[in-house]
Amino acid sequence: MVDIDKIKRIKEKSKKKKPRSNITIILLAIIVIGIVGILAMTVPDIVKTLQQKEILEFQELNKAKESAKKTVFNLFKQYNLTDDPELNVFLAKIDSAKSLDEINKIINEAKNYVNMKVEERKNKLLLEQVKNSLINQLKNLYGDYYLKSTLYQEAVTKISMANSIEEAQKIYSEYASKVLDDIKNIIISEIQSSPSNLIYVEPDNKFYYKDIIIKKVSLSNDINYLKNLKVYPAEDLSMIGLVISPTQIPKFPKNGDIVSIYNKNGKLISPAIVVNGYVIVKDITYSESKSVSSSISIGDNAISKSSESNIKYNLDNIPGILHAAVIGRVDYNKISQMFKDYGYRLEKLSENTQILDDENIKYYIILRVPQAKLANITSTNVGNIIISIDSEQ
Repeated sequence: MVDIDKIKRIKEKSKKKKPRSNITIILLAIIVIGIVGILAMTVPDIVKTLQQKEILEFQELNKAKESAKKTVFNLFKQYNLTDDPELNVFLAKIDSAKSLDEINKIINEAKNYVNMKVEERKNKLLLEQVKNSLINQLKNLYGDYYLKSTLYQEAVTKISMANSIEEAQKIYSEYASKVLDDIKNIIISEIQSSPSNLIYVEPDNKFYYKDIIIKKVSLSNDINYLKNLKVYPAEDLSMIGLVISPTQIPKFPKNGDIVSIYNKNGKLISPAIVVNGYVIVKDITYSESKSVSSSISIGDNAISKSSESNIKYNLDNIPGILHAAVIGRVDYNKISQMFKDYGYRLEKLSENTQILDDENIKYYIILRVPQAKLANITSTNVGNIIISIDSEQ
């Protein structure tokens, strides 16, 4: 059964609590209104403060960006990297940065990049220096023959294209080992291509026959000697003429004779090759007288007989005789035969008779001499020159 009294009691209690709930609601409402009022008064200030903070932070960030871009640009400029496209990449990154930490990180990246580029440049510069040094060393091994060597040019090309110091050094070592034989081949080729059988050689300061100098070069392993060796075919030398007396040369020289020119003190001025020799003669006069007498006695009678003969020979204007032969006034062949090898025959006769006509005879000698020695010869008084014949043709 339902307890009616109990239900009534509950209802009465509920009626008593209702005024209490209303008070709570009112209090809550007052509190909420108070809070809202307080917020209404403080929020604008808070928002304003936050906005100001954001503005300050934005300004500070922009200021930091400008400073960072200036720092990065000067860093690139310091090492002449302003043309590097990565500079604009770093500047764009700074413009897009959202924080100071991000900006600092970008600056550090830029520093690392610049350091890497500087190091690359140093390594590249060092590589170029090593390459140039190796090329110069190779050039020094060749002396002036580097200008004539295709092997040298090949080595220079390969060294120049090397990507590392080790590669360049390896190429240098490979070609340096071939220099000696290459120089020999160049020199021998020059000698063999010469039409002359006589070669003037420096620094030996003497003439060699082809086969002798080729053999000498082939057997030599002295690279310092070979790289300084200069060979000059006889026909490439300078020509000079000297008028000397027979007392200045031991015998009349022949075409192709190798001679040495000395000063009066015995110092060698230059070696030379005889191109030709001429005899310069004055008018020649020869006279001879002969007297013969005889007597015959028959008893007291004496018969005497005498005779006298005079021979006089004049050879005037010998060069004129030659000119006359040329124009046909006298027999060309007869004159040619008459004066053929006049110098040699006169020198041979002087040797046989030991009679030397030094006053009436001069020699005009045409010589081939090295260009470098020409000034030494012309600056020496010709009367103080002595010529020795080293090798006869």
